[in-house]
Amino acid sequence: MWPVEGKVICDALYFVTFINDCSRKLWVYALQRKDQVLDKFKEFHAFVERQSWKKPKCICSDNDGEYRGPFNAYCKQHGIAHEKTPPKPPQLNGLVERMNRTLLEKVRCMLSNAKLPKHFWGEALYTMMHVINLTLTMILDSEVPNKIWFGKNVSYDHLLVFDCKAFVHIPRDERCKLDAKTRQGIFIGYGEDEFGYRFYDPVEKKLVRSRDVQFMKD
Repeated sequence: MWPVEGKVICDALYFVTFINDCSRKLWVYALQRKDQVLDKFKEFHAFVERQSWKKPKCICSDNDGEYRGPFNAYCKQHGIAHEKTPPKPPQLNGLVERMNRTLLEKVRCMLSNAKLPKHFWGEALYTMMHVINLTLTMILDSEVPNKIWFGKNVSYDHLLVFDCKAFVHIPRDERCKLDAKTRQGIFIGYGEDEFGYRFYDPVEKKLVRSRDVQFMKD
């Protein structure tokens, strides 16, 4: 789990990373507090079991406090071997530590290029997770994590540049007859478990989710 300077729109200050060692598929969760790690792991555990119809057998973590006590007990209850690196040197959990550094570096570049404030780091983080899961991985002989995880070819048709400008359609029940039918938005992410894309409305200063949208790709 890594701390992050600045807040996402949901007031998160940390994020936790889970990586499947076989496919290198990545999951990240933004957290408001460190003690939410176990709750997110339970959510992750249930999700991957339903997706893969296989039970996690082992998890490797560092020796921080959030991975002791109740976390250990949960792993024992569900028959999950919990391998812990020695305290202090996080580099011993190399796979996750390298990924965390990669995520932070890319998020920093995305926000800088888009000229968005730091509190959008969570949106950039989830967007980068989505892209990494669709990226060729050399250690897997140039295979794609999502292809290995789901067992089928992946599509790139939906990918967009972070901060791409767009005009989002306003539903009829949210406008009067003479109101504009669209609002300008900034693309900040994919729906993941929700239908549609995610946008930031700079006028109303709020998040908008929609599929009925025209992107200004040029």
